[in-house]
Amino acid sequence: MNRRPPAVLERLVSWLVPSGSREHVLGDFSEMYRSPAQYGVEALRTVPLLVIDQVRRKWDGVLVTIEACALLMAFQSAWRFANLPLLRGVSVILCVTWVFVRAASLRAARAINQELDSLDSTKKDQ
Repeated sequence: MNRRPPAVLERLVSWLVPSGSREHVLGDFSEMYRSPAQYGVEALRTVPLLVIDQVRRKWDGVLVTIEACALLMAFQSAWRFANLPLLRGVSVILCVTWVFVRAASLRAARAINQELDSLDSTKKDQ
């Protein structure tokens, strides 16, 4: 019996699993598939551990500390300028802009890593 998980579930799990282990994890999940509930339980058990492992491997404490300090200073300045709406607005806009820029840079880095992974896999196949 060759049953496959629903495409929606597989796509969701694919989106949550870090790119370095995505192919292996999805393959294992497909082999063990019995029902959507079982697939969901396996994903809920496995995905958090994969994400924690990926964070542990790529953790950069200095960068996180710098980013946390920058955000703290921006929000503190927004709080101090409570009576000056223009400066408070500028501070909040800078904080929000920084968050979006950081998210975009992480997304771009993820895309670059995926491209490099695919290049590595094609070199291994040759």
